[in-house]
Amino acid sequence: MGKTIAGAFILFILLAAGAVAVKMFLPEYFDRKEKTASDAVEIQGKVRLVTDGGPGSFPLRSPALRAMMRRAGYNLVCGTETGDPARRVAMLKDQSASLAVLSLSDWLLHGSAQGWPGVILLVAAERPDGGRPGSGTDVLVAGRDFAADETLALLFLDSYFRVLDEYLENQVLLAEHLSQETGRPAGEIRTEIQDIRWPDFYANLENQFGITAQGGLAVETLVFTIEAAARRLVAERKLAANPLPDEDPYRLINSSFLKKLGARGEAAYKRHKPGAAQTAKPPAPADTVPPGVRITGLAHSYLPGEDAELGIEASDNQGLTRITFALHGTAVQAVWNLEGARNARKIRFSTKGLAPGSYSAVATAEDISGNAARDSRTLLIQAPVPVQPSPAPVPASSRRPRPGGLEKFLSDIPNR
Repeated sequence: MGKTIAGAFILFILLAAGAVAVKMFLPEYFDRKEKTASDAVEIQGKVRLVTDGGPGSFPLRSPALRAMMRRAGYNLVCGTETGDPARRVAMLKDQSASLAVLSLSDWLLHGSAQGWPGVILLVAAERPDGGRPGSGTDVLVAGRDFAADETLALLFLDSYFRVLDEYLENQVLLAEHLSQETGRPAGEIRTEIQDIRWPDFYANLENQFGITAQGGLAVETLVFTIEAAARRLVAERKLAANPLPDEDPYRLINSSFLKKLGARGEAAYKRHKPGAAQTAKPPAPADTVPPGVRITGLAHSYLPGEDAELGIEASDNQGLTRITFALHGTAVQAVWNLEGARNARKIRFSTKGLAPGSYSAVATAEDISGNAARDSRTLLIQAPVPVQPSPAPVPASSRRPRPGGLEKFLSDIPNR
């Protein structure tokens, strides 16, 4: 009797363990079987991207890019955190996202608060910023683990720029795909995206990160914008102090992937005129004529503390995209995103705090073909003239007449 009960108990334990094992491993078995019987058998991993869901980040989350990554063996999973940039940064930090799209201002605000859990790989989109640097610049930020996987990072960036080339060649198609995603009319979307500029590979490489062939003109617009945005956020009291690590904007960017892609040669990617809605047509001859740019109205010298004011005039045969200004050796900088064949800007700044000496004021203009030109002027801060103190007046009570005349004669009588 005892052996029968013991046997039944052991059988019960074995059946219970088997049931638990089936419950635990059966879903995994069927999932593996389903993958084996489908196209998913080739998947090597996932890339998780989180965006704000706006039109500027659409090429990064587009079906075209997801399909290209899928063919390369990776599942690009796109999520949206509308209006919650802090959450997007937190997802980079806890590694629930590999990549995130943020405005540069939001990255400075929330990235600094969360220990900078990523690096900027590229500028995804630009819009008019209303004079608030960083608010109109969207950047793609990679989590530290993703940036450490060079093979995957190069694959993703190469795929993105190839997809972007196709959309920039045919922005009618871009609007149609956005319409399919949002359900809004394509004509309405085409009007909305007219103010958005998607920097292509060469606009990122040369104009944003300042990587050019030896002897070429380097324009580090991204660095300028980071510094200008940091100053604005401090001035608006959204940040207590400069958030940049060691006040070094280069700590926030990683240009190594763009350099490696650039080494593949000019044939790898296309150059585009930003903002032009194009359909397929024979390419126009390359524009190699740089814009004209001139600094006006800047006096040669100033006393410390005086305000300096200058104008910048620029023109181009095809169209301008940007004017930048910098007073080298100081924090005085400005960036204007613009369009049109001619444009002019003014800037006023204080010389307070500048040490006496010579400073180089440099204005740079860029055109839609990526050509750039600059003009420079020398600004002299004079040494302050020392002020000689006026002699203090002598009190009347301390004045004593000098002996002379009758007084001197009377004083000499006893000596005679």
